[in-house]
Amino acid sequence: PLTNLYMLGIVLPTLGIALLPLASTLLGGVLQWYHIFILFNLIIPFFVFYLTNEVLIKRPGGYGETELLEKNPNYPKFKSKKPYVSAFIVCFPLILIGLLPFIFQYTGFPGLLGLEKDYTFGSLGISFLQDVKLFYFENGKGPFGLLAVLLSLFIPLGIALFFSIAYNAKTKELIKDRDNTKNLEQEFTNSLFQLGNRLGDGTPAEIAFSHVANSTKGLATEGFFRIVSTNLHQLGMNLEQAIFNPRRGAIVYYPSGLISTSMKILIEAVKKGLQVAARSLMSISEYMKNIHKINERVRDLLAEVVSDMKSNMVFLAPLLAGIVMGLASMITIILSKLEGMFVTGGADASLAPNIGSILGIFKLENMVPSYFLQLAIGIYIIQVIFILSKTLVTVDAGEDRLKAVYETGKNLKVGILLYLIVSLIAIIALTVLAGVALGGMFS
Repeated sequence: PLTNLYMLGIVLPTLGIALLPLASTLLGGVLQWYHIFILFNLIIPFFVFYLTNEVLIKRPGGYGETELLEKNPNYPKFKSKKPYVSAFIVCFPLILIGLLPFIFQYTGFPGLLGLEKDYTFGSLGISFLQDVKLFYFENGKGPFGLLAVLLSLFIPLGIALFFSIAYNAKTKELIKDRDNTKNLEQEFTNSLFQLGNRLGDGTPAEIAFSHVANSTKGLATEGFFRIVSTNLHQLGMNLEQAIFNPRRGAIVYYPSGLISTSMKILIEAVKKGLQVAARSLMSISEYMKNIHKINERVRDLLAEVVSDMKSNMVFLAPLLAGIVMGLASMITIILSKLEGMFVTGGADASLAPNIGSILGIFKLENMVPSYFLQLAIGIYIIQVIFILSKTLVTVDAGEDRLKAVYETGKNLKVGILLYLIVSLIAIIALTVLAGVALGGMFS
């Protein structure tokens, strides 16, 4: 089911992006920019998000995150709104840069600086695009210009960096503790078995923790058992307080649902005797081995689709979308240059009827401006990264808010940078190619 959903909900719409530039010109103005926004930024993401959740609900159980995350000393950073404020201060100027075409066209800002609302490339000394305007608003529609498209790249960059910067600031400390906890969980099965053996030999639980801490030197589990032992012998806490004390308990530094549940069972079992506690820990150790097998089996079964999702999220979708933006910009430049030549009489007289018939079919004002097309595609790429990041985390580790936020921030940075680089290269290269080709055709 996940493979089918991925192909129909992610791959197919991504490939469908390639049809948008041509479709917008052929449909004679029926397809508007807001139709693309509604389809690609509302309907498809909602459809994919809903069906993905329905599929992931059926994932075999493991052990994911619990409320123990909230007990971590660094948790206030995760809940804090300050990272969003800092990220907004950094990213808001980028979004303003992306809005410059509209600021120049519809405000008095350029007049204050003694500038015009628009310029042509010819005024900048670029001869092969001399009749093409930088922003190019046509009959109140637009912007269609090359510079407007390039400036629009700053808006998805600002949005992606906003979340990436904020998410990194919120999770960079907690994720280190989470990695330590994951390493601890991997080794905890054997440590529980050792603890159960000590209890089975008649060693009191308070002393057994110290013995296990000494026998696990150099391992991730040493820290947990060492904190419990220290709380017991130096701070005079009882076993429950040594593990679950809100300020000094060992579980605060290793917020794992697996460890918490195991220790709660141990505390209750010790009250009924050391042999009961020993058998309980042995059973938990066996249970953990089985859970580990389930998780490994799930990862093995979904390895192919997970690999495809990762490559699509940070490589294929941004790469394809960037190339599509280059094609859209090239089509716009070709139509605008042909229209300018036809209107000013720059074209050869023998070609004028052909140009007129072409422009009758491909009218620039009916085309969805590349500016809005780029915004829709850029925001769609960001939404795809959000959805797939959460999906991949759930497949790999179950429900885990911290890892989902961390992975989303990391993937946003990689995916959106690739999209912007490919878009920039494709737009400039294909536009220059179209300008040179048309310049040679009508020279």
